[in-house]
Amino acid sequence: MRIIIGGAGRVGTELARALRAEEMDVVLVDSDSRAVKNAQNLDVLVIHGDLTTREKLNEAGIGEAAIFVAATNSDERNLLLVLLLNMHTISMQVQRLNHCYQYHASEI
Repeated sequence: MRIIIGGAGRVGTELARALRAEEMDVVLVDSDSRAVKNAQNLDVLVIHGDLTTREKLNEAGIGEAAIFVAATNSDERNLLLVLLLNMHTISMQVQRLNHCYQYHASEI
């Protein structure tokens, strides 16, 4: 099962490490070259780029992905990624919230 993680910071890399330990097919994508460099030691495919582009989605194997995790440190970016991926047939999407007080049920 392919799992794509958007965000190679602390949360994304720890999640990638844990999923790889369970022998999952993990792809980690980040636009920050330092984060990508730091993630190179993981046994996962690491891609440098912006997941909001069709090119990077295809490179990450979006057509094969069963799960997508938006794990950046920006709530707005995570929401954008999840909304953009709604047009793809992904079984599960997970969005990291850094500041959950920003979202109220009446506003969603």
